Amino acid sequence: MTEILCIIPARGGSKGVPGKNLRPLGGRPLISHVIETAMNVPAITEVVVSTEHKMIAEIAASFGASIPYLRPRDIATDKAALIDVVRQGYWHFTNQGRKFDGVLCFQPTAPFVKSSTISEAIELLNESGCDSVTTVSEVMQGHPYIAKRMESQNVITNFCDPPPGADISSRQSRETAYFLTGGFYLRSIGLVEDLTPTGHVLGNDSRAVCVSEVEATDINTELDFRFAEFLLKEGLVQ
Repeated sequence: MTEILCIIPARGGSKGVPGKNLRPLGGRPLISHVIETAMNVPAITEVVVSTEHKMIAEIAASFGASIPYLRPRDIATDKAALIDVVRQGYWHFTNQGRKFDGVLCFQPTAPFVKSSTISEAIELLNESGCDSVTTVSEVMQGHPYIAKRMESQNVITNFCDPPPGADISSRQSRETAYFLTGGFYLRSIGLVEDLTPTGHVLGNDSRAVCVSEVEATDINTELDFRFAEFLLKEGLVQ
């Protein structure tokens, strides 16, 4: 049976929305949504919330998450690399003799990601032997072909030139583009143990599962919170 370590990073500080991880969404703390989702994935055998904040730790534990440690302060700043948080959690268990087949970094700001989506990603990692699996969603606005740079005196130029012969006349005729939603990053053990991380640390063979606009919801601003509440009230979250 596949065993996946799930690490949910939840700092106490948030500049965009103060107290974000504990702020109520649908009548309960934001972080509780991803804890519940992770606990409903059969392959996930350990759901850990990595935080330096004692109240977040207490509330996360009340929803069933494991809090085996408080995160060291040097990786609890807004400039800390997320992969360092993942590695710190992974090595904590490895040093205790625990073994896993992969590590899932699941963001508390992605409350509408489905358990079935995570299971699909785990299956893809197992079957393909790839380095990582993440979530993407179709770009509905701001397609790369029409993205611009704003230069001096408000002059606009192409951010990147469309390939020769590309049809950019309408949204429907453009090549489908996808963006990283940031909902979760599932990595192989080999990638987690790599000591030279760059970018999102997705490895040479990175794959993805495509999610809907609703599942791609990423809460980082007040407007994001209001939109998320709207989705819940309208019954648009499956």
